[in-house]
Amino acid sequence: MNNWNEEFRELVFPVNEEFVKYGYSIQRFIGRDKLKPSEAEIKKALLLKHENFPKSLFKYRAFDKNDYWKSNLERNELWLSNASKFNDPFDSVLISKTDSFFEDEAQRIELMKNDDKIDPKILKSYQEAFSYMQENKEIMYEKNKTNSYIHNVGSLSETNQSILMWSHYSENHEGMCIEYAIDELSNDDIISISLYPVFYQNVDKDTPEDKTNGIKLYKTFAVLRKRQEWNYEKEWRIIFPAIEGNKVIMPRIKSVYLGCKINNKNLQEVMRISKAKGFDIYKSQIKSDGTGLNFNLIKNCL
Repeated sequence: MNNWNEEFRELVFPVNEEFVKYGYSIQRFIGRDKLKPSEAEIKKALLLKHENFPKSLFKYRAFDKNDYWKSNLERNELWLSNASKFNDPFDSVLISKTDSFFEDEAQRIELMKNDDKIDPKILKSYQEAFSYMQENKEIMYEKNKTNSYIHNVGSLSETNQSILMWSHYSENHEGMCIEYAIDELSNDDIISISLYPVFYQNVDKDTPEDKTNGIKLYKTFAVLRKRQEWNYEKEWRIIFPAIEGNKVIMPRIKSVYLGCKINNKNLQEVMRISKAKGFDIYKSQIKSDGTGLNFNLIKNCL
């Protein structure tokens, strides 16, 4: 990804210097609306994002025993997972370092004491709230972890060449990888609006509760932020509120890539669906030098 996604992040998740300095207490005397991006900024961000969509995005998946994979190919359905079920326990959690959070808030209180702009009543109220949070630190931490339960997420990747993802998500190369025609999405399509690039950063250096304005926005940002160790996934996420369901209809399938260890039964089933749907099928093969994968087009003779 290029620098456009940093510009996108600044538009949708803007940093207000007063907010960074004083935290949530700032909302009481300048108002939440001033902490949120304007409608014009959101429109600009969506257009910027759409202009930088990859031509294709890929979904790695296994051939499950219940044959849910068939709905992916036959009806273009993508099943969304609740963020609480992700394999990374840091994923989508608002506050991952509780002690660091309290240290930062204590520093903010000291700054507020020396700032003439702060109403003494607000300072007292904030101090009381901070004391309560300190006394109930574990309860607060558990409550903030529930952010992962309110989002359903569809994970996609910019690449179909990741050996690790073929191993992790495509059943040790026995599964498949679906290529979607993202370049055919209109700007106002629900998928376009709900599709975001993932931001890779270390959570202990740049946490959303410190830097992002507006409650709903930083909850969304928490779902889009992953540690640097995951950047090989080159991930994009479709994000929906959990109450809105757990599947979406994706754009046209361009191609399906099959793992090098796929069994013949699943191969024949994909070929059958391909004939009806009109997408190409490729089978992966380990390169002769062992450095990666080649994909060879399969002629559908069914």
